[in-house]
Amino acid sequence: MEYNKLSNKIITKLQALVGVQNVVTDAGQMEIYAHDEVTDPAYHHMPEAVVFAKNAQQVAAVVKLMNITSRLCPAAQVQVLPAVQCRFTAV
Repeated sequence: MEYNKLSNKIITKLQALVGVQNVVTDAGQMEIYAHDEVTDPAYHHMPEAVVFAKNAQQVAAVVKLMNITSRLCPAAQVQVLPAVQCRFTAV
């Protein structure tokens, strides 16, 4: 599956929701989040942003934004991580 690129406008909105320091867009820093324990590279995908959410409200706000965004930018890929490092993907 090919993913559409996130716009700077969406990244700015993510930063407004969780803080600039909690949105990572540097490829080197995101490499660890490009996969889980599945070893098949076909399932490895570099996210365009990794978001560290501090609470359930921030997770909900990011998921809501990405649901709205998916209508405008289908299949954009963003990792949303609670601050305790439990992972799930909002796509």
